[in-house]
Amino acid sequence: MRVYFFPKWLIQAVLIGLCALLAAGVLWSFLGGDDAAVMANPVYQGTNTEKKVALAINVDWGEDVLPEMLDTLDKAQVHTSNMKNVAIKFNIKFTGIIMLLCSIISVFSIIMVNFSYNKLGADNLHKQDITAYNDIMQINNQEKNVISSFITDYSKSPEERKFNIKLALKSLNNVVVKSGQEFSFNKVVGKRTEERGYKKALVIFKGRYEEGVGGGVCQVSSTLYNAWLLAGLDVIQVKAHTLPASYVDLSRDATVSEYIDLVLRNPLDSDITIKTEFNENEITIKILGKSKGYNYLLKTEILETIPYEEDIIMLDEVGNDEYFKGKDGYVSRLIITILKGDRTIAKKELRRDYYKPQNSVKILRKSALKV
Repeated sequence: MRVYFFPKWLIQAVLIGLCALLAAGVLWSFLGGDDAAVMANPVYQGTNTEKKVALAINVDWGEDVLPEMLDTLDKAQVHTSNMKNVAIKFNIKFTGIIMLLCSIISVFSIIMVNFSYNKLGADNLHKQDITAYNDIMQINNQEKNVISSFITDYSKSPEERKFNIKLALKSLNNVVVKSGQEFSFNKVVGKRTEERGYKKALVIFKGRYEEGVGGGVCQVSSTLYNAWLLAGLDVIQVKAHTLPASYVDLSRDATVSEYIDLVLRNPLDSDITIKTEFNENEITIKILGKSKGYNYLLKTEILETIPYEEDIIMLDEVGNDEYFKGKDGYVSRLIITILKGDRTIAKKELRRDYYKPQNSVKILRKSALKV
């Protein structure tokens, strides 16, 4: 469903056409279209009889028509020479006056249309492809409560990664998930390709960082995942990265790719709306709808720490040694606690995940002194 606005030029054309039509009516009324009435009230000598004769006379008649008028009176058996009272009056109809007033109102309307469009900046509204998700639902959002929200930081991300994140957020903004409906992140956001505007940035692929188109979108899916859980909604499918993500705690990430999807469901008896916001430092995703009346707490528990190992690479070349610090791996789980006021209603494990350790790397080269 689309929302359309009438362009200013169309409204003006209609009003100008109406104004021209009314002006033509005014001219027709005053310059000969309406008739005037002549009332002759002859009184005969020796009688009390009064006879009235009504003649229709055009207002632009001159003196040359007067003989015809008198001849008409004579045929009506009225002796004009014996008239004691002849009243002639021109009764111009009110049609012309009414049309003139309507023309003035039309001109005033044109002035007000110009003022309104300039004041509200509506000149460009009809040029925009405004959908119900981006306009009508935005109005409905004002009537809904914020059930939950979640914020992640991307202030240190390169510009290409920030661009991809903002692009994905725009695809999610104001999306409505109906009662009982499932939500697929990949279907809503769409493929992350260069043809669709996405840029190359670092992604986690098979346990290592690589450059790929759409890098950064996983931060959007992870932010949505946390906001969804904090709203007490259902998660159908979620998968962790192979490496820990820097923007959320362990077991709170949600990776997406061409083959991996984040699938959610709305179990409420009413629709919910996804609202996205961003600045240059943070992104925020809010869930709007009717709350269940519960509060939800998420907590990560580390079940095991997997120490990283050291990889040594010896190069047969002259140069300085290099060292890249490793990162431990983890086995973790996510616990959700459901609260009603200050009382704990339930506590349960949502998921368990394994994150690979990243081994340190030491690169050894020959010393220039030994060569």
